[in-house]
Amino acid sequence: MTMIDQEQLKRWRLILGAASEEKLQSFGAGDGMLDEESRLMDEALAAIYDETSGISADDGSNVGGPRKAGLGPSSPKLAKWLGDIRTFFPPDVVSVIQSDAIERKGLKQLLFEPELLSQSFITEPKKTLFILVSDLYEGGNRKEMIQRLVDMHQAGVKTICLLALSDQGVPSYDDAVAKKLAQYGIPCFGCSPEKLPEFIEGALKGHDLAVLAERVKHGKGM
Repeated sequence: MTMIDQEQLKRWRLILGAASEEKLQSFGAGDGMLDEESRLMDEALAAIYDETSGISADDGSNVGGPRKAGLGPSSPKLAKWLGDIRTFFPPDVVSVIQSDAIERKGLKQLLFEPELLSQSFITEPKKTLFILVSDLYEGGNRKEMIQRLVDMHQAGVKTICLLALSDQGVPSYDDAVAKKLAQYGIPCFGCSPEKLPEFIEGALKGHDLAVLAERVKHGKGM
């Protein structure tokens, strides 16, 4: 088998995942399809795209998969995973992988990674409204999350935190983090779906966010 054929099989192995390895070996690829660098790249991709890994932000568990640690928000593997994908892929690909990790694995803290913050919707800070929907119970680096929000706010982005609501419509959130953000001028409040368009309209018109938030809290019109 030529070197080109070996390289093609290695790429197909990375694209198709571990489940394809036995089949690809039947084409004569041999046991060592991936070198050390490719193996690390494969692990980084499998953490997000291998549905059998059972990795989620809820528990960081490893139910039903061969990997030994998850990418839960408090897992030390998360920092290594971020380092790996930044090593192996260009920034635009890294941002796609991070977006997929948010959607597929619930890793919301990746919203504050520089690749996502530097996408097109942040290129004009003074024209940008950034709404974080969260209960603020982040298991990752809380200090870093706060700093990223503060950086956006100070850069001119209209930054607010829309707190998660319970089934009874009562905000449920980390009060300490909410107060810390409020100290920096970032309003944190709960808002029912019917009030949200009104709030966004006021924010886009340049009204003071803190004043708008207080009106929402007290059920007053804009």
